[in-house]
Amino acid sequence: MTNFDDLKQIAKDTMETIADKSVELYKIAEEKTKVLARTTKLTTEIALEKGNIRRFYRELGQLYFEQHGASPEPAFEPGCTAIAACLLVIAEKQKEIDDLKASGVDIDDIEDDVLEDDENDIATSQKTSSVSETIWDAEDDMQEGSKTTPPEFKL
Repeated sequence: MTNFDDLKQIAKDTMETIADKSVELYKIAEEKTKVLARTTKLTTEIALEKGNIRRFYRELGQLYFEQHGASPEPAFEPGCTAIAACLLVIAEKQKEIDDLKASGVDIDDIEDDVLEDDENDIATSQKTSSVSETIWDAEDDMQEGSKTTPPEFKL
């Protein structure tokens, strides 16, 4: 009977050890989860603040350009020149758009005609085309040692 009592005591000690280790692991996991959650929250807040900084930089740059773009300080001259060139290109392209619109061609009518033609072409091709079926066996290709790719399926 002493062997059974010894085994019983060993099993009890083992279970207590497992329970203690489980509690330790739970506490470690809980602490790591808290750290991860806090780190994630702080990282998100940092990203938001960086977004705010970019917005403020943009607003500051725009304000500077509006007030001093015509005669910027030497350090800001290349940036102001580049912005002025972009604004000139935009103005030219907008004028071209305005001229095209003023030409009397209604863009919406053209879009409707193109879409209607596309729908007719699709319907016609669906009626006249048949599905060709190709069977490709990757295992056979691999056994033969070829490096072929699957064939394209045509509709």
